[in-house]
Amino acid sequence: MRVGAVLVARGAALPGAGVGGDRGTLDIGDRVRLTGRVTLEVLSPPVLTAGRAHAYDNDGSLVLLLRIGKRRVLLPADIEAPAERWLVASGMALHADALVLPHHGSRSSSTPELVAAVRPALAVVSAGAGNRHGHPHAEVLARYAGALLLRTDEHGDVTLTSDGERLWARAARGGLEAAP
Repeated sequence: MRVGAVLVARGAALPGAGVGGDRGTLDIGDRVRLTGRVTLEVLSPPVLTAGRAHAYDNDGSLVLLLRIGKRRVLLPADIEAPAERWLVASGMALHADALVLPHHGSRSSSTPELVAAVRPALAVVSAGAGNRHGHPHAEVLARYAGALLLRTDEHGDVTLTSDGERLWARAARGGLEAAP
């Protein structure tokens, strides 16, 4: 696969030799236009206050909001409760149609406040089957009771598709297709 650009959070290690294309850093508020109707917006980490607000390495993960027309998908990477609290307190509009669970559904993430702020119709858990951390945890999954929940450990690859008006999810195993 040819890599056109590598974008990372400020302070993150840039990939080593052999990666082609441009290299650059992203900061909170940056927007990357992928197509005419698809953008990525950086919601976190805040560079100036990252040392105080994000004490854990995971909390320095890039939190991205993918916009496809009217549809919104929140990609919080490995953030944990402190970064989630910061996001909710920031006043940013966090509501999204779909959410990839932070930190693979670990106990240290998916605070009730974040789940309430995002209110996803679809929640996707990216976790390996039988992983040593026990992700996702049952009490975390219970917080997403109102959402369609797809898990890579049970459903295989999950693909989201959107025409900008609607959003569809397809799971590799079980032939599950849904429009949350």
